[in-house]
Amino acid sequence: MSFYRTALSSRLPACLLPAVAIVVFCGATALAQVDTRGADVSVVSVPYHVSDRTASTEPRPVLPSLRFGLDLTAELTPIVLEPVDVNELLAEDATVPQSPMRVGVNRPLGVDSTDGWAACRVMPGVGSIWCVDVVSPDAQGLRLLLSNVDLPNGVELWIYSPKYPAAAEGPHNGAGPLGTGEFWTKIIPGEQVRVEYFVPEGVDDGFFLIEELSHLYRGLEAPGSGDGDDLRGGSCHNDVMCYPDWHPLHNATARIYYTDDGSQWLCSGALLNTEASDETPYFMTANHCVSNDTVAATVVAYWFYQKQYCDGPNASYQQSSYTDVLWTSGSYDVSLLMFKGSLPTGVAWTGWDTEMIASGEDVACIGHPQGYRKKISFGDKQGHPWGDNVHYFGIYWTSGTVEGGSSGSGVYRVSNYNYIGTLSHSAVPTDCDHPEGPSGASKFRNFYGSISSYLAAGSEDTFAGNHSCATARLVGSGSYDNLVVKHIAEDWFEIVLNPCDELDLTMSHNNNWGDIDIELYDACGGNIVVQRLLGASNKTFQYTHEGDSAQSYYLRVFLGTGDDDTRNEYSLSFDVTNVGSPLPAPTNVQASDGEYCDEVHVSWNSVSAATEYSIWRSETDSSGTADQKGTSPTTSFIDGTTVDSVTYYYWVKAHNDEPCTDSDFSDSDSGYSYCETECFGDLDGDNDIDLADLAQLLASYGMTSGAVYENGDLDEDGDVDLSDLAALLGVYGTTCP
Repeated sequence: MSFYRTALSSRLPACLLPAVAIVVFCGATALAQVDTRGADVSVVSVPYHVSDRTASTEPRPVLPSLRFGLDLTAELTPIVLEPVDVNELLAEDATVPQSPMRVGVNRPLGVDSTDGWAACRVMPGVGSIWCVDVVSPDAQGLRLLLSNVDLPNGVELWIYSPKYPAAAEGPHNGAGPLGTGEFWTKIIPGEQVRVEYFVPEGVDDGFFLIEELSHLYRGLEAPGSGDGDDLRGGSCHNDVMCYPDWHPLHNATARIYYTDDGSQWLCSGALLNTEASDETPYFMTANHCVSNDTVAATVVAYWFYQKQYCDGPNASYQQSSYTDVLWTSGSYDVSLLMFKGSLPTGVAWTGWDTEMIASGEDVACIGHPQGYRKKISFGDKQGHPWGDNVHYFGIYWTSGTVEGGSSGSGVYRVSNYNYIGTLSHSAVPTDCDHPEGPSGASKFRNFYGSISSYLAAGSEDTFAGNHSCATARLVGSGSYDNLVVKHIAEDWFEIVLNPCDELDLTMSHNNNWGDIDIELYDACGGNIVVQRLLGASNKTFQYTHEGDSAQSYYLRVFLGTGDDDTRNEYSLSFDVTNVGSPLPAPTNVQASDGEYCDEVHVSWNSVSAATEYSIWRSETDSSGTADQKGTSPTTSFIDGTTVDSVTYYYWVKAHNDEPCTDSDFSDSDSGYSYCETECFGDLDGDNDIDLADLAQLLASYGMTSGAVYENGDLDEDGDVDLSDLAALLGVYGTTCP
């Protein structure tokens, strides 16, 4: 059967003790790590966590054929592969006790984007949709391996079941979701998969190769429909939905598929909470399931693969994809993964503790035996059946059991629901005819020290702590990479813009891992001046500061309210340039020097293209201390707010209606106002009121008409008489200032 490869013997290594005839879940490999032993392990306890996230309300990209209202089915003649002999595969599976559980085989395809495609629709002025359908008869589900992916900007690559177009995966662009030019798709339910490729008019076609197709022959149902295998489980299995004390903790458990050795495999695993409860997507499973990044990059998780309620109808599941291996141990048969793809709302993170596990203590295991919808098993903790009590503890099952597909399931204390280990293996095959076991599970307490730094909190970036406007980190022009934003901790940055500075900002992230939004504020607690939301992997904007002085702006980076995202990585690029084209500064500024009482008159030369001038004043010769006194559409201005004899400095700026055209300050010129004052009674002008002034008045005394002030007519009634004499004598002997 040349269209798939089998490697069961290489996939299922020899187990812990050669003398043990059959071990169901074994997988302890040569990747031994330093043991973390010991009674001296300090006790740490972390409760389970459920996110307060709500379902996304942001509109998502729409499949091009749906967007343009097209029915593509009539345009296509599917590529139909030869049938797979499922009975032969199942017989082969039965010869080897399997954990993990094989559920699919990979088939070569070799269809590239230039070969075998139909131009499903050409839309003048818009673009073209190219598509191909592939059928692998009687498959319960399909996955595609795409390689050599090189997609220009604007091109959209989608993969979906024609039966469920609303659940299409995409749009993929660039070098694909992993950025490597190669990726496995999520699982497409059913026997038929469609690849839809939209190329906008005027854009290069790009290239990709559909290298392989994986045919899933068991362990899968269509979304929420009950199609395919019933997968309710055997008579001994416990529906987790019938145990309300384990709700919603059981939503930390997922069924995972992955690709290795030319086949698709199935295991279980669970999200682990951090001490910070920061919703980092840490996922614990078995090392014999996923032990390296090559395999981890193919992981697809099925969340909520369970019943809607106790013994009720099937619930609808959701998928997350692609992981990294953060830490793995063959000795403990565990791998700590972190999901790249976003997690759906409603998942939980298991709590955990490092307390000793007492002999006979009640434990529980939540997973997907034989790929069944989620089950829970109960048992007693015992010594490890082969005596390896450093790495493992034993479990004898008292209700329910575990089977192939259960590998990687979390094991919990019944007393507090905390994770204490990961299911690894059994000493004999377990099923509903032989449910007791015993089984072996890794000792979390003993390997906790190796992953404690991860479990303290999810990784942060170099700007850690910038999670509010008040703690925004000051940045300037430049690029900032490997940044991390979390659902519970948005990021803030401060950037200072001078007048006419233009900020060009680019925020880049992998939108396949969840959407990141940005907003620019004109002050801490101020107004939003720029907002970029929705699902673009590169979000850009330009903003020009038109104020007259430098100003701080604040950039908010966040996973939008309602997004199905817990964290994502991104990079920022800030480029600040001054884009102003200022008018020339006015010249020949002249301010009057004592020529006017209570006023200073200011004039200057006109500036071409100026429509208005602003006049500035200070009591020191520094424009930095100047206040604007007014504006003028002409080349002159009267300052009527002076204090007599005080020297002022004046500057003028030219303006017009275009932004960023204000001129610099002109050169300054000083000026002052002066009001002459008379010294009453000082007839001779020597600032003293004395005998000479009295003699001058007496010389004119008796004039009855035509008298003036200098004659002694102090009351200015035209006569020099007794009233004038009395007025002079009233100030006689004083000196004027």
